[in-house]
Amino acid sequence: MKTTFEAVIEDLAAATGAEIRIGTDRVAEIAVGDELVLAKPTDTGEENATIFAVVSEGELDEAALKRALSLNLFGRGTLGGTIGLFVDSLVYSMSVRLEGLSAEDFAEKLVAFAKKATEIAADISSGGSGDAPAADVPDLNGFMQV
Repeated sequence: MKTTFEAVIEDLAAATGAEIRIGTDRVAEIAVGDELVLAKPTDTGEENATIFAVVSEGELDEAALKRALSLNLFGRGTLGGTIGLFVDSLVYSMSVRLEGLSAEDFAEKLVAFAKKATEIAADISSGGSGDAPAADVPDLNGFMQV
């Protein structure tokens, strides 16, 4: 019997005509425009998945890390997702509830996620000087002074 995750990925592939395979590590690689989005069922169950995209690779300077933290604050610069550090990369991720989700709805979520990942990558690489969601991110200077 197929799991919810497998069924949604298969439905997405059928609806889009894309070849999407789930690897032995249970990760599906999905090309969305110029972004590579990875999807994996969460540890809590097959009805939820986490989607991921790398938004910065290689050497990360202090400004990039501070910008990622600012975007992360309350999820305001990430559509409620999270930016995390994985080895030498910043990875943007978000949880998606799959139960009852159609392939078309999942595709819309993936497109919005990929678009936001592209915006976050541009914002981080420019040091926050771009048009990305900087207006929604508060200035944290002096926020928690001891």
